Amino acid sequence: MKRFRWIMGSVCLFDVGNTLVGQPSSFWGDPSTANNMNSFFRLFLMHGSLPFVAVSLVCIAGLIFLSYMLPRGIGLIVLLSATLSSYFGACTWLSYNFGLGEAGSIGYAILLSILLAAGGRA
Repeated sequence: MKRFRWIMGSVCLFDVGNTLVGQPSSFWGDPSTANNMNSFFRLFLMHGSLPFVAVSLVCIAGLIFLSYMLPRGIGLIVLLSATLSSYFGACTWLSYNFGLGEAGSIGYAILLSILLAAGGRA
């Protein structure tokens, strides 16, 4: 379970990083031009990168805490749901904004699958 927490946190942070790198150049002078399909996180992103990163870190910490507090099976569902949601978010950046198309999503899926399979063995 501990490895799944690390994997989830890493995948979420990768999505956060892609979100920041994928912002239009206008964002850095005017955060109201933020580009994000997730309306919850876009709200914070529109106030700048620091509020977005702060809320993202709080959410990641909250999910990790929740996974400790809930029964093991439900905690694992929380971790995997957050992992797959952030995987999807990062894939949209890889595919559309960074021009990697499905090759980016497939490559990332292979990497994530290796990490999850290794985490499941521990």
